[in-house]
Amino acid sequence: MAGNYDNIPLFGRESPFRSKLDQVRGQRTTGLHSTVRIAPQQTTELSNPLQRLQAPGAAAGTSGSDEMERLALYDALTELNNHRTFMRELKYELKRGQRYKRPVAIAMICIDGFQELKSQWNQQAAENVLKAVAGLVRSVIREVDRPARYSADELAVIFPETNAAGVNVVAERIRQRIRSEAINQGWQQINLTASIGVASFPAHAREHDELIARAAQALEFATQRGGDRTCST
Repeated sequence: MAGNYDNIPLFGRESPFRSKLDQVRGQRTTGLHSTVRIAPQQTTELSNPLQRLQAPGAAAGTSGSDEMERLALYDALTELNNHRTFMRELKYELKRGQRYKRPVAIAMICIDGFQELKSQWNQQAAENVLKAVAGLVRSVIREVDRPARYSADELAVIFPETNAAGVNVVAERIRQRIRSEAINQGWQQINLTASIGVASFPAHAREHDELIARAAQALEFATQRGGDRTCST
C-alpha cells in the first residue's frame, strides 16, 4: 500500500455531519458547482469570483436554506471546504483512523511569493490566483479527499486511508501541476510555484492539533528552503 495512493481502499463513513456534507457536496458537483479543470501546459483566463459564486445557486434554483448550508460549509471564493468544516472533517477522520487502525494524512499548501503577488498586482488578481490553484488541487486529488481553504492564503487537504508515503506522492503531483500552469492576468501571464508540508497519522502525530502543527512545520521548512518543494517532518 505504501506509495500506491490510487489503490488505497476506503471504509464507509457514517455521521449526521458527514451525511449533510456529502449531500451538499453532491448538489454542488451535479449542477451547482463547476470545478476549475485546467489542462496541462495551457493558459487559463479566470472569471470574476463574484459571478462564479452567484451562478450555481441561480442556475439550480435552490432554496435559501440550501444556500445557507453551503455557505456554512464552504469557502465562497475557492468553493472548497472552509476552515471550520476542515477541522470537523479532520477530527472525524482521525477518530475513524484510530478506531479501524487506518492511516490519515494532511497536506498544507501555500503559493510561493503570494504576498509579493498581491503587492505587484492587486487583491482581485491574488484572489483569482488562489481560486485557480484551488481548482488545480481538486483536479489532482480523489473524490473522497477533502480540500479546504485553511487560511487567507493557505489551502489544506485531508487524505483518508493514506499513509506517509502516499501523501508525499500526491503532494508532489499537486506541486508539479501548479508549477506547470500559467494564469493570464490582463496582458501578462503569472507562473506559479507552491510549497507543501505533509504529515500523517500515526507516523507523525496522533491528535488533530499535533498533526496540523507537524504539517505547518513542514510547510515552513519548505518555504525556508526556497519553496517549490514538498517536505515532511
